[in-house]
Amino acid sequence: MKEAWDKTTNTLEEFQTMLQDFIKTAPIPASEIKRLHELNKKWREVTKAVNTFDSYVSPVSQIAVTLPEAGQRFIEVWNMWKEYLTEQHGVVMRSRSEVMSLKRLFEMADNNPDEAIFYLEHAMSIRWRNFYKVDKNKASEPNNERHESDF
Repeated sequence: MKEAWDKTTNTLEEFQTMLQDFIKTAPIPASEIKRLHELNKKWREVTKAVNTFDSYVSPVSQIAVTLPEAGQRFIEVWNMWKEYLTEQHGVVMRSRSEVMSLKRLFEMADNNPDEAIFYLEHAMSIRWRNFYKVDKNKASEPNNERHESDF
């Protein structure tokens, strides 16, 4: 996708150069000046839209994500959590968010991988879009609390 986008933006840049050359050299009657201004205004809108979209296609460089030494089971549940977020909530976790989420999760779990797994599995089972510290005794009760940020 990135290659196709780069080709598209290069084509637009070439078009912009050709259009500017045409405007500079072509004899344009005074009666068409208003239309030329409208054309330039529309081109600025296209350029702004392309630049906005480019920030999504070419986001900032990712940072390295280092998973804590928590065992294979944690890695499997963590990957399931990221897939769950995408599938259930349409959220793609990028590297900076992943680093901070791991940090927060292990702080909440007092660096206990089993506790971290419990929080993730609990959040997925209730369809939360975030994980929260949960009292294990109350977690099995049918009337679990709901969080505003989950909707």
